[in-house]
Amino acid sequence: MESKKVILHIRGIQFGASWDNEEENGAIETVTTGILRKIGAHPVGNRESVWNREREKAPDHDGSFDGYYVIRYEEIQEGFEQTSSVLLKAAPGRLELTRKGLLNVRMEFADGEFTQSDYRTPFGDILFGFLTRRVTVDEQADGIRICASYRLEMNGEYLADSTIDISAEYTDN
Repeated sequence: MESKKVILHIRGIQFGASWDNEEENGAIETVTTGILRKIGAHPVGNRESVWNREREKAPDHDGSFDGYYVIRYEEIQEGFEQTSSVLLKAAPGRLELTRKGLLNVRMEFADGEFTQSDYRTPFGDILFGFLTRRVTVDEQADGIRICASYRLEMNGEYLADSTIDISAEYTDN
């Protein structure tokens, strides 16, 4: 598949123990543009990664598409001029998000697995942990939708139950 321009709607929701409505629970939505590409086979690398593990671990993998999606976009941080380049890789049961620039992190989500990442900010590093419940990828006529549900930890302490919902809609040009 050739690269296609997309409009991205990225919505994150965090449900903490004391939060009982969407305004208080940390719902955030970002709308931006990016580039989407469908890759026909999983990448192979020397480092340990969710991409190198057995494909059959994804419970909803039916063999219809044995590849993954790549989305690239620039992210603007409020209060800063410098942006971060973001690369998303997604397949059923797996999601990897890499940010480079003002913020630096590589977060991996894999169905039923616990992963950790150092989130590097201008103010210092933060250790985040992710216990992924489920990652889904749905191809639609006008783009794709990626959803990940996970438990979020910060420096080893429970922070929130979180969901990230990414919708990438093709543009006409």
